Amino acid sequence: MFILNNNMRARNEYQQLTESYKKVLSEGAPRGAAGNLRAGAAQGAAAVDSTRLPFKLSDVNSNAAKKVATSGQEDHDLEDDKISVEKDSAIAPVSQLNPSQSSMNINKALGMVIGMLDPTSDKLNAGGDLDAFITKDNYIMDGHHRWIATAMIDPSLSVGGYEVDFPAQQLIAILNTMTKGRYGIEQGNPATGGFKEFSNDKIKKQLVEFWQNGTEYVKPEDVQTIIQNWTGVEGEGAIDAAVAKMVSNLSNVTMKVPDWAPGREDMPVIDDDKFPGAVKDAVQALQQGKVDWNDPTADVRVPLGHAVKKESRLRAKDEFNLLAESYKKVLSEGPGQLPGLADAFKASQEAPGPVVDFSRTDADIDLEDETAGEEGYDPADKKVAYGKMVYLLDALKALKKEYATKIEPNDDFFAMINQITGIAGTEGEEEDDDHREEEDDNIDMEIDPNEKLMGPSAYL
Repeated sequence: MFILNNNMRARNEYQQLTESYKKVLSEGAPRGAAGNLRAGAAQGAAAVDSTRLPFKLSDVNSNAAKKVATSGQEDHDLEDDKISVEKDSAIAPVSQLNPSQSSMNINKALGMVIGMLDPTSDKLNAGGDLDAFITKDNYIMDGHHRWIATAMIDPSLSVGGYEVDFPAQQLIAILNTMTKGRYGIEQGNPATGGFKEFSNDKIKKQLVEFWQNGTEYVKPEDVQTIIQNWTGVEGEGAIDAAVAKMVSNLSNVTMKVPDWAPGREDMPVIDDDKFPGAVKDAVQALQQGKVDWNDPTADVRVPLGHAVKKESRLRAKDEFNLLAESYKKVLSEGPGQLPGLADAFKASQEAPGPVVDFSRTDADIDLEDETAGEEGYDPADKKVAYGKMVYLLDALKALKKEYATKIEPNDDFFAMINQITGIAGTEGEEEDDDHREEEDDNIDMEIDPNEKLMGPSAYL
């Protein structure tokens, strides 16, 4: 991982990537090249890729979610997926927070109101810790019943939980992926009730029920005492007074979900009752970057090899296309927030060493593969090619020395160079190639083996 400021990091990444782009046809695509590209390109991209992290829980593929929800530290960048999460018992007043779902049961909410107002119980208090995620744009992900119960008592009271430095809409996609991928919860909670239940008539009907029969935890006579003390009104008139007070308080809070919000059944379920320790695990996973939501991703698996392989080119499809799109954007729009990027690209093209003709099509390359070794080739070409290979090996060794103090010693960057330089000149290369091909065939790729890899010239 580069420990540099953004501009220097982008410059170094792209200088290396342009070299990788030229070398990939002759040496195979190095693992992690596309990941580094995405890390630079992500600065102007959407925070969450909906094709990898669907917004609705029902759209999340369980098998894919297991990979995404656990591989954030496998993408050669230990920082890119980290999200700040801080515990705070008083993040904001309930009047300043917004619900992310409207599914709330009036019986449960008013039962909480009675419990919060009960002076003999310290199990539940108005305000305080919801033990739920609250986003930077002031949406609560859970704890809606405690939020609205507190609002009915006093909307100026503050509530807290886990403050997440991330917008709600994108956090929902991440938490939904975690719901299936980390906790194996396949279905969301059923929707019950809604804001329409919190009307004068329905609030009064529920309070009358509690006045006469009590709640699950509070006896009828204690309910009556609690309501009378809170309103300052004696007798059954306290019910109407309580209703008026609650409805007035609710007028100070947002009782509408945003248009983008999914139904309750498609919301995340980070619930200790359904998966013991889920909340704590989710907090740590976000803080430590264990969920692979950001670029670079860990799902690009390209074999490292010194020989040109048709399979290698196919598996490198993401590498080519993504890199070409990035160059197209830079050349047409300018480097933008990445000063030096266009210069780095130009410099890399003018650098000495082997040059790859990007105008060649895949058909040209395939034809060369099929006719390689036929009579009529000039042996001098092999000598020239050998010289270029030696140049590449020397350049790799120099690159290793140059970045010895800039990249962690145990980084895959050095292992990659060691593997390439170690392969060169060894005996039994053909046997090694066959072995690597067998390993490559066992890699489950989502690329159509019959699909031709588009040459980069098609994008530039």
